[in-house]
Amino acid sequence: MSSMHAHIYYNREGHVSRLLTGFHLLEKEGVLDCTLTENVNQMRPTLHSQIVEAHIDGKIIAFDMCDAFALNNENGRAYLAGVDLYFKRSYSREIDAGLTEEELAKIRPFGFDYLVTYPGNPIDTQPASVSSRAKQLLRQISGYEKSSYVDFFERPADRNDGKMKIIFMTRLWDPSEISLAENLAPELRSYREYMIEERKKINADRIRIVKELCRIYGKNFTGGIQESPFAVRECPDLIIPKQLTIRKTYLLKMQNSDICIGSMGLHKSTGWKTGEYVAASRAIVAERFAYSVPGNFAEGINYIPFDSADECLTAVEKLYHSPEKVYAMKKANEQYYRDYLRPEKQILNALRQCVSI
Repeated sequence: MSSMHAHIYYNREGHVSRLLTGFHLLEKEGVLDCTLTENVNQMRPTLHSQIVEAHIDGKIIAFDMCDAFALNNENGRAYLAGVDLYFKRSYSREIDAGLTEEELAKIRPFGFDYLVTYPGNPIDTQPASVSSRAKQLLRQISGYEKSSYVDFFERPADRNDGKMKIIFMTRLWDPSEISLAENLAPELRSYREYMIEERKKINADRIRIVKELCRIYGKNFTGGIQESPFAVRECPDLIIPKQLTIRKTYLLKMQNSDICIGSMGLHKSTGWKTGEYVAASRAIVAERFAYSVPGNFAEGINYIPFDSADECLTAVEKLYHSPEKVYAMKKANEQYYRDYLRPEKQILNALRQCVSI
């Protein structure tokens, strides 16, 4: 396979670290010869700082890593007209309803996201301030960076015929953070009221799930609510011990669990934890996805979806008593990771939809 040149324009955002990692691994394999350029002062105009552009073989391919971002507006349509393909982490035809079929044909699902990096990643090695340099040094000393390398996330599917281990570590969102100032335009007020109700429902479901899992499964359940002033007020008895929130500790605990639970983030985004579960070949119970991913990631095979706390608890119970089902789901996710989610494979699958590579 001959090497093809790719010019990558990126912004200094943690969400794009996975993209740069994928391009780096393709370069190591000799598939691409990459030039990375930080998009200082918008030398390449983009709609959002979490968009990365790859210029390859005369084509411009955009990668959008935002939680949710609609293109059905003047700026979005103008940008879309200037690229050949546009891959979205949060892909849904509904969010871009109103675009023409030709415009919609340019937009494709990119897939799950979670933070991965590699030694020499410019996002990590060229910090922009004294404070971020200090943060980088602390991460190096603590081993945080190594726990973000690709192979640290990977685990083979394993079989457990004994008591299943369950994990669900999550957070709450404070509704009071959403301002309802008197001078808001009606549409903005309506949206913010929706955001407040969304947060209330997310919080109520997460608290109930954690409480019930603690009660039913005892020591076979690891989890709780991440500490915050709001969480301490709402559910002080469910706060996760600080030592479990250390990234490396959490990942190792998750990788040694059998059933992993994922819940929807704000703007209905699919959380990073779901991608981490897939990489670790775990069985997954996840809040029903609002956004699509590429490939054959299927309900009942790769994960069991839920729409309420009760449905989540029912799905966990079914898996808990079905070691064969858990093992089959682990194997399915191990294969999906190899085919669609490993960073270089995820990038390569996208590029092949636009260029001969």
